[in-house]
Amino acid sequence: MLYIDVSFARRVGVSMRNWKDKGRNSFNFSCPICGDSAKNKRKARGYFFPKKNNLFFICFNCGVGLSLKNFLKQVAPPLYSEYVLENFSEGSSTKNPNTPKFDNNLKEYFKEHVKKDYDDYIGLPNINQIKEENMAREVCVARQIPVSMWDKLFFARDWKDWVNEKMPDKYDFISEPRLVIPFYDRAGKMFMAQGRSLFKSKMKYLTVRIDEDAPKVYGLDRWNPDSRTYVVEGPIDSLFLPNCLAVAGADLESLTTLNKKSTTLIFDNEPRNPITVKKITQAIDRGWTVFIPPRGYVVKDLNDAIQSGMNQGSLQIFVKTHSYEGMRAKLEISQWSL
Repeated sequence: MLYIDVSFARRVGVSMRNWKDKGRNSFNFSCPICGDSAKNKRKARGYFFPKKNNLFFICFNCGVGLSLKNFLKQVAPPLYSEYVLENFSEGSSTKNPNTPKFDNNLKEYFKEHVKKDYDDYIGLPNINQIKEENMAREVCVARQIPVSMWDKLFFARDWKDWVNEKMPDKYDFISEPRLVIPFYDRAGKMFMAQGRSLFKSKMKYLTVRIDEDAPKVYGLDRWNPDSRTYVVEGPIDSLFLPNCLAVAGADLESLTTLNKKSTTLIFDNEPRNPITVKKITQAIDRGWTVFIPPRGYVVKDLNDAIQSGMNQGSLQIFVKTHSYEGMRAKLEISQWSL
C-alpha cells in the first residue's frame, strides 16, 4: 500500500544523506548502496518514486533498482521487519507480482511521471505551450529548431526575476526576456540553465548553476550510452542530431567517461583558428573520432548547416561521412586547416 511505503520511506529517510521530499510521494537522497560520490558529499542520485501502489528505488550513479521492501531489507533490516509486519497486519502481501525489473522501461516510467515535477519547478511555459507571437518562439522558428524539441526550451519574460526566484539574490542585472535552456541530469533533475538573449547583446548567453559540482553537459536526460554519441559545443546545435550532447563552454574532451570508439566530437568549423586546430589535433592524438568537414565548407556549426538547406537526415549522413580517426583524421585536418 502506498501510504505504508511513504511512511517507511520517510522513516528511513532520517538516516539518508541529503534527503529531500520532492513532493507527490517522490524523494531524492544520496544512494547508501554505492555512497553516491566519494569526492562530493552533496551528490544525490538516489530516488524513491511511486508506481501504482508502491514505492521503488533508483540510483542513477550505480544503476541499482529495488522495490522499497528490498531496499529496506538491504539498507535497514530493523525497519524491514517492521515493514513486513505492517503490511501483514493490513492484510496486504509485500510480494508484489507486478514489481518491474530495473530496466529501461522503469527508467522511462521514472522520467515520464517524475520529471514532470522538475518541469513544474522551472515554472515557465515551454515553446510548445506558447501559441501567440512571441520572441522566443520566433527565434526557434528562425533557427529551424525541430518542433519535437520545443518542449525542452522555455520562455522567461524577465530572466533576472526567474533566476532570483530559483536562487535568491543570485542576480541583480540583465532584467530582460530570454530563451531558457535547462540542463537536466540523467534522472531529469535540472542542475543548470542558460538564458539566450532575444536581442543583440554582448552577453548572448548567461549561465546559472544550481549544482556547482555538476558537469556543464547538456542532453544527459535523453542520452543513450549504448548508441553512437555525438558531442558538440552548444546546446542548440545538439538538437539537430540524435543522441547528441553539448559541453556548453567546456572542452569537448572533458567527457572522459565516454567510450571513444562510439563517440564523435564535432568542433565548430574554424580552420583558421589555431586554438581550434590544436584542440582537434590533440583529440585525434588521444584516440577520438572527430568530424572534419571538407575544405571550403563555409558554415560554422550544425545549426548553420540546417539553415543552409540541409535537413536532419542529410546532416547526420554528412557528419558520418566526414568523421575520421587515426592517421586518416590527421591527413584530413592537415588539408582542412590549410
